[in-house]
Amino acid sequence: MARTVRNAKLDTRSSRVKLGERREPYWTVLSQGCAVGYRKGAKGGTWIARFRDDAGKQHYQALGAADDALDADGAMILSYAHAQARARDWFSQRAVELLNGEVAGPYTVREAMADYLKWYAKRRRSLNRVRSNVNAHILPHLGDIEVAKLTKRRI
Repeated sequence: MARTVRNAKLDTRSSRVKLGERREPYWTVLSQGCAVGYRKGAKGGTWIARFRDDAGKQHYQALGAADDALDADGAMILSYAHAQARARDWFSQRAVELLNGEVAGPYTVREAMADYLKWYAKRRRSLNRVRSNVNAHILPHLGDIEVAKLTKRRI
């Protein structure tokens, strides 16, 4: 399970009471392109998730009501930790949807290297050198192994 990212302004009910009411959420970045936000309203707060895809487009999802007045139950009323867990679930789901269902079966080193070379071609130089190194040293030995099953010893 992922750790809960700390934010002194959002961690507790008492700290959120001090925040001003506004339309723009108070954001906490969980990882690159993924954030959870708290929007304080007149009748309580709500949790929101924001996901930025590779093209830079932002996607938003309402997660649920904050535990400002009632105790969190993890379903309808969410604490800060519940909001982060629900946001991470949505980030995973959204990432798969954006891949158009291309995720099928185990993710092998060969597929990971293809994705890496695609990324490298957009952002770096000397693609031919990197491609030849991948083809000569990585793919013959590790290409058909699942990424999840790689070990330090194997590498």
